[in-house]
Amino acid sequence: MAEVIVADSSSDETAALIQDHFPDVRLLHFSNLMTVPELRGAAIAAAQGEIIAILDPYCIVDGEWITELLRVHAERPEPAIGGAVELESAHCQSLVRWATYLCEYDAFMPPLEAGPAAELTGNNISYKRVALGEAEELSYTGFWKTFVNWQLRAGGHQLWTDPLLVVKLRKPIPFMEFFRSRYQHGRCFAAMRVSGAPRYIRWLRALTAPLLPYLALWRQARSTWPERRHRVKSLMAAPLVFLLFSSWAWGEMWGYLRGQGGSCARLFY
Repeated sequence: MAEVIVADSSSDETAALIQDHFPDVRLLHFSNLMTVPELRGAAIAAAQGEIIAILDPYCIVDGEWITELLRVHAERPEPAIGGAVELESAHCQSLVRWATYLCEYDAFMPPLEAGPAAELTGNNISYKRVALGEAEELSYTGFWKTFVNWQLRAGGHQLWTDPLLVVKLRKPIPFMEFFRSRYQHGRCFAAMRVSGAPRYIRWLRALTAPLLPYLALWRQARSTWPERRHRVKSLMAAPLVFLLFSSWAWGEMWGYLRGQGGSCARLFY
């Protein structure tokens, strides 16, 4: 039987709603405001299962998602398994919704192929508990999943993608809020990436940061164009996507040069 845990630190009626309508859900409510990575860490620490699956508040799954998750973990030895992210009601979404979706999840847009993966999406990922125990000095802050995955790969493990694990994304965040959050994400990631690195490494990465929007847009085109499904939407959303990638790149540059500057404490989306 699956244990469902919701970690919440909001000041609205979320906690009451969960208690009233979902009595079987285990609610972890915190009075102090916490980031999304911190909330995930608190839920993982409280979980009892041998498989730890991570979603976020903007994801919708169908009734077969847990069944498929358990099946693939039983069959596959990989410590970390992820899936696809599909934009909900994609055909009628605005260009803003498409831009925010493509900025984060174009590499995980269906259809995906089953097999080894270089990276996994953070909002549709699951770990065998032992894998998290193998991660050295695990701290549930910032981009901890990215660095756990890198550690697992460096230790000789593969990551695995299962295309039948699909979440639908419903993330109605205003464009400017999302734009500002991209800066915080980029700066936090960069600061974590070069923590303890020599100064010349920081400067080299900072000098290449302005190229990131062009590289990211090219990678997006390479992944979405051959599929044909959403060529027109991807092309029309490209200017907005470029702006979002630019915000991230600006954050990365400052993260390499000046550290996180409190950005890791501002990851709420």
